[in-house]
Amino acid sequence: MPGHVAIDLSDVQRWGGMLAEETVAIARRVEPAVVAQQRSVHQAIQEAAPFRTGALRGSVRTTGKGLSRWVRAGSRKAFYARFLEFGTIKMDARPFVRPHAGGAELREFENRVDAALTDGPIYSS
Repeated sequence: MPGHVAIDLSDVQRWGGMLAEETVAIARRVEPAVVAQQRSVHQAIQEAAPFRTGALRGSVRTTGKGLSRWVRAGSRKAFYARFLEFGTIKMDARPFVRPHAGGAELREFENRVDAALTDGPIYSS
């Protein structure tokens, strides 16, 4: 029709569907890397936790699922975890969690994720 403009969006819809499928596939490929990193950090924090009674080391636990995972330290019995980690007015910090949240551990995690992603179809040559 004269004066009308038509835009074909079928390719956009097709690409949208492909991207949605790839997003799910990426999450499936990356999740084992996230789980492995969670275990590694859990073990490192447990080993680094100051040990007197064992309550603090025993309080280190993992939570979460899928790509949202945490390693936590502290409990009712080991309520002092935050005081050791961050210090107080009267006591210097003795961090045992934060040293394992970056640096070599972060590079190790990035390498695990990179390896998981390079297996995907959009990254294959």
